[in-house]
Amino acid sequence: LHYPLRRQRQMCIRASSIIKEPGVFNPLYVYGGVGLGKTHLLHSIGNQLSSENKRVVYLHSEKFVQNMVTALRNNQMEEFKKFYRNLDVLLLDDMQFFAGKERSQEEFFHTFNTLLDGRAQVVLSSDRPASEIQTLEPRLVSRFECGLTVALQPPQLETRIAILNRKMEEWEVTIPEDWVRFIAQRIRSNVRRLE
Repeated sequence: LHYPLRRQRQMCIRASSIIKEPGVFNPLYVYGGVGLGKTHLLHSIGNQLSSENKRVVYLHSEKFVQNMVTALRNNQMEEFKKFYRNLDVLLLDDMQFFAGKERSQEEFFHTFNTLLDGRAQVVLSSDRPASEIQTLEPRLVSRFECGLTVALQPPQLETRIAILNRKMEEWEVTIPEDWVRFIAQRIRSNVRRLE
């Protein structure tokens, strides 16, 4: 990942710390708006740790809920628990999906505690801070906030220009510098849209 600004570099340093020593920031809770790279960051952490023979699972929180419901329906909760509670790294995207799902929150609470007790790394992402997810149990909010919480901010102008320059290299296209600056000045909040 290439982030020329200090704030983004600090986020990369923290993510690197997780890769070097899982559990050092536990849990890591990353939140921010659409298109700022939350999922990309989770994938990067997961790819690196899985290459080191760690048991890593990345999934959307909706998939966790679906898997739990299927396990309940098929009377396979013990298998479900055994699978999720014996990981080295759990990367769960879009935590806001747990809002209002009391049974899923209950199961995740116990899974989360087991993973932390076993020194497994947990990385969570959301579109907002845990305390702002309505109907999220206070005990989950408390546990999510006991680790490192990081807000991803929209990239500043120099970062947006750097992203465009990198994309031009990847796609082997050339755009005049003043056009690159024009695009970077107009598209401010979403990296996907910028690309």
